[in-house]
Amino acid sequence: MLRAISGFAPRSFYVSEKEVLKTCNLTRMDKYVTRSRLRDDERKAEVEEQKRKFLTMKLVDKRKLYKCKEKFIKLEDLPVWPEYFEEHLKEDEQSLCWWKRNKHRVTKKVSEELNTKMSIFTGDITSLEIDAIANAANESLLGGGGVDGAIHAAAGPLLRSECELLNGCSAGNAKISLGYKLPAKYVLHTVGPRGEKPDVLRSCYKNSLKLLKENKLRSVAFPCISTGIFGYPNEKAAKVALETIREFLETDEYGKDVDRVIMCLFLKKDVEIYREQMQMFFPVDHSDKQETPQDTERKPVESDENPQDRGRRPVESDENLLDMQESPQNKQESPQESENDPQDIQGSPKNAQEGPQESENDPQDMQESPQNTQVSPQESKKDSQNMQGRAQNTQERPQESENDPHKPDDQEGTDESKPADK
Repeated sequence: MLRAISGFAPRSFYVSEKEVLKTCNLTRMDKYVTRSRLRDDERKAEVEEQKRKFLTMKLVDKRKLYKCKEKFIKLEDLPVWPEYFEEHLKEDEQSLCWWKRNKHRVTKKVSEELNTKMSIFTGDITSLEIDAIANAANESLLGGGGVDGAIHAAAGPLLRSECELLNGCSAGNAKISLGYKLPAKYVLHTVGPRGEKPDVLRSCYKNSLKLLKENKLRSVAFPCISTGIFGYPNEKAAKVALETIREFLETDEYGKDVDRVIMCLFLKKDVEIYREQMQMFFPVDHSDKQETPQDTERKPVESDENPQDRGRRPVESDENLLDMQESPQNKQESPQESENDPQDIQGSPKNAQEGPQESENDPQDMQESPQNTQVSPQESKKDSQNMQGRAQNTQERPQESENDPHKPDDQEGTDESKPADK
């Protein structure tokens, strides 16, 4: 019966199933309404409803849902790169030594406009209340370890529900989702390379910044992508990241509208690397930098005394000047003192006459010396000659005192005054 009926139908009446699917641009499964398809549609509806709810929610009400509670950090509280440099690196001895060794390698120009768009933040990326944060995700976008797990835990289960609808992501690409209970409004999911692949890592930052531009977002925070279990070297990854970000801010038209790009760091090793590499790609003017402690040790130490204290305690050179100024006064005072004390002047010849008496006692001492000690004849002759010279000097003293009545008594005083007269 079926054969007979089918035989009566014209051949042009039959249309193949493939032709129908081509004309409708459908797949074989699209013509069937399955439970999974109904669930996906329901999920999409629920996700869109939750997105509208969070986007229209007041900031005061949303802050009550933060996992970090009141420990969130505003964009205004984050110092820009020049301020960070002044606070942490300008007086750091290790940083100054590194700069002296590597400043000849800097190829980028100093740009205050670009430097004020960059920040270094050490802490939890889920506490930043900004427009968007980047997530170092895996291909499934369903959460994992490290930064990816922390972001999913802070955002809540609604983030995973939306990520399930994104159908994964390949390495080097990026996709956007809402932040939900995060302080950040959006999350940029990007999948980094496994191993050292600079081109793939560069495309991660480029595509993330592209999403920033398409959604008209003005602030974003990047973690260290692919430096964890994916095994990308930390220093090389930092160079790729900073070079790509600077290129975007310089060349792209939307770079002028970006308020801040934050490099969010967690490990001490990454902090040290970014402190150095930021000076290479976003150099700061070092003209006003202070000298190192080594340079200060080479220079003579200056006294910490006040100028008033210096006047109270004259320097050695000032004392010499005072002595030189007092010396002419001493010259003028010496004759006055001699005129005021005539008794001392008259007493000088008496003292001079006593000289021969002392010289008469000297031969006795010379006679007693050979008795007490046995001395060689040559030494005794020398001693006698010395003693005779002394006697002659003592005899000349009264003559000098009589000729110069104004001369002081003791020769020791005159000897001391000679250098002052000079």
